[in-house]
Parts: sequence; structure tokens; C-alpha cells
Amino acid sequence: MRRRGQGAGVAQRPGDLVRADEQRAGGTGLEVEAEAACLDRPIVSYAPDRAAYRASRGTYVDLLSGRPGGTPGTVATTEGELLEVFRSGEWRSAETTALRAAFRERFCPYDDGRAAECVVRRLFLDGA
Repeated sequence: MRRRGQGAGVAQRPGDLVRADEQRAGGTGLEVEAEAACLDRPIVSYAPDRAAYRASRGTYVDLLSGRPGGTPGTVATTEGELLEVFRSGEWRSAETTALRAAFRERFCPYDDGRAAECVVRRLFLDGA
């Protein structure tokens, strides 16, 4: 597995972990997590550098708070915690599913998965 950086991983391709802030130039973890949440994909936030990140950059939304609507899934801050999240199946638990649903409701209220269909209908099918 190829790794870059030390922060939270976001899969670009299978087997490729990258920092959320490398995923999008000038972007934030929130953008990446919201995209995954809109697709209703399980989200695991791995943030061993949480304190340093907050001190150097600050945050608008605490993705690691553990509160519904703020945290999109399970959180790990050490390598041991991260391994346990996957070993135990916590990443796909009812609790993390509920966290993701609350996050989607807050940050993706208009994403119904039909954007492309709406564009085709409006542009090519006379609004049908």
C-alpha cells in the first residue's frame, strides 16, 4: 500500500492513501467527506495529527466531534484505533450509519443522486 503524508487517508485509487488536504488543492477534509457521504459510502476519519492541524489551520466544522451532523463516521487518532475500527467492523456499524445519515442531512440536503438525469431532461427532453 502506498502512503503519502501522515494525515487522514482518502482513497483515490484502490490501495492509495493520501491526505485529505492533498486530495483537493486548497480544499478541506469537509469537501472530501461530504462527497463520500453524498454517495452514502462508509467514512473512517484517521487523524493522528488532529491537534497540530487544528493549531496550524483551524477548523470550521469539527469532523471528529462524534456528534451527529458533525462527524460522518467513525474516528481513529492512533494506528491501533484504526486497526481496531476495521477488525471489529465498527466502520460499518449502525452507529456510524446513523452518523453518516445525519451528516448527509446537514451537508447534502439537495443531493438525491439524480443530477445528471435532471440535466438531460432539462436540456434534451424539453423538461420531461
